[in-house]
Amino acid sequence: MRLKIDSFDHQGRGIGHFNDKVYFVFDALPGEEVEIEIEKEKKNIVTGRVIKYYKKNDDLRTGAKCPFYGICGGCDIMHIKDQNGYKLDKLNNIISKYVDKNIKVSDVVNLNEYNYRNKITLQVCNNEIGLYKKNSNDIVCIDKCFLVDDRINKIIDLIKKNQNLNGIKQIVIKCMDESMVTFIGDDNVNFDYLKGVVDSIYVNKKNVYGKSKITVHMGDFKFLVSSESFFQVNTLVASAMYNYIDSLIDKTNVIFDLYCGTGTIGIFVSNKANRVVGLEINSEAVRDANENKKINGISNIDFYEGDASSVVKKTDLKPDVIIVDPPRSGLDDKMIMDINKLLPKKIIYVSCDPMTLARDLKKLDNYNIISIKGFNMFPNTYHVESVSLLERK
Repeated sequence: MRLKIDSFDHQGRGIGHFNDKVYFVFDALPGEEVEIEIEKEKKNIVTGRVIKYYKKNDDLRTGAKCPFYGICGGCDIMHIKDQNGYKLDKLNNIISKYVDKNIKVSDVVNLNEYNYRNKITLQVCNNEIGLYKKNSNDIVCIDKCFLVDDRINKIIDLIKKNQNLNGIKQIVIKCMDESMVTFIGDDNVNFDYLKGVVDSIYVNKKNVYGKSKITVHMGDFKFLVSSESFFQVNTLVASAMYNYIDSLIDKTNVIFDLYCGTGTIGIFVSNKANRVVGLEINSEAVRDANENKKINGISNIDFYEGDASSVVKKTDLKPDVIIVDPPRSGLDDKMIMDINKLLPKKIIYVSCDPMTLARDLKKLDNYNIISIKGFNMFPNTYHVESVSLLERK
């Protein structure tokens, strides 16, 4: 069937309509006419992919750089020429529909389109190494990934040429100031060919070569990264975002940094407060945060394992500013209840999912939304980071 594409959805797929059904089509753009292969069909909703183009929209379309595009599940919108425009429209559409039609997202900051990721997780199956196929647990064998730091691609090449993959399930590679490789699976791994090439090697949770942690510089600060702790995958855009967060804060007394991870945001804004309190449920991340505090000579910040209510029991501090950087699922009801009890003058909400952000902004009804700004932390994917500034009514 010949299907006309009308618009985008939030995952970068084209949307078309036919016989009272809505079609979501990968690699299809508004204004295009396509023939599709149906992948899944429900009562009123169909998902599919293009098998023939009758009409292309050359104003919106660009050639995908990667030969694995559409096969590997890593990228979604490499075919969209103006990805920033798509992400800005997406943010504005969601905020307008679910929060307030009068609030406008000002901008989406984009600093690097390719080779931005400092981490990749490779899957291993049947002596093949690669990434998962789109919507599948099958493996796509890759030679390189256009999203990752080129040093990672060189390490992938070495592994493919030298590594016996028997017993290995996953390989995680991180390249920042220094590099780390983690093998997950059997303990018996021969990694001699990587000695002198990378700075740290782990087999499962054991450091078997080099440093136990690697370093990364962001702005004026230096951070330690362990094998299992979370760190933003786009160092350049993360630095720009943290500097922007710092610019939103006037000199104040107390800042709470919730979901603080390894302490990056709290350390960035430590110059703006007499006291900073970082909170994180991951104990290893809290240990890293305390080490990062020491190596940067920051004396006015304390990191605790727990949530907002747990730190209220440990200290009588009342925050003037709360920064939240939750996972994709957003803030749970308990955290929102804790924030509403603390009632800071400002909330800075860092979000990686516009839909859960919109849900939470509605619940934080003691606050006015002053501004929202986007950050293209994940180019060539439909994901977008944002920073919202809220002030108490």
